[in-house]
Formats: sequence, structure tokens, C-alpha cells
Amino acid sequence: MRIIKSTGCKALIPAVLNYSHIGTLFENDRHFSHLADFEREMAYRTEMVGSFRMIDNMQNNGINNILSK
Repeated sequence: MRIIKSTGCKALIPAVLNYSHIGTLFENDRHFSHLADFEREMAYRTEMVGSFRMIDNMQNNGINNILSK
């Protein structure tokens, strides 16, 4: 009986995490789908600029470290 209880708990944790993940994906899709094309493009560019700045501000020649790996 103890084995069944521990297995049930182990199965419950991934199930809850999966439920949360799927819910988040659904909400992100709903939030992004109502935007106009221009707004989607601006959101994408803003994200890309943030990534570029993070790489650009890295110490020790950040972009060269990434490309050499």
C-alpha cells in the first residue's frame, strides 16, 4: 500500500506542473492573438533588442564567446 501512495504522489506532481504549463501556453496564445501585425512586430523587435543588449554588454567579448562554442 505504501508503494502505491508514493507512486501516486510522484505522478501527481508532474500532472500539476503539466496542467500549469498548458494553461500558461493557452493564455499566452490568447494574449498574443488579438494584437495587430504591427504590435506583434514591435513585441518581437523589443525582445530581440533586449537579447542583443544582453549579449553586447557581456564581459570578455560576449558575442565571440557564444559563437566559439
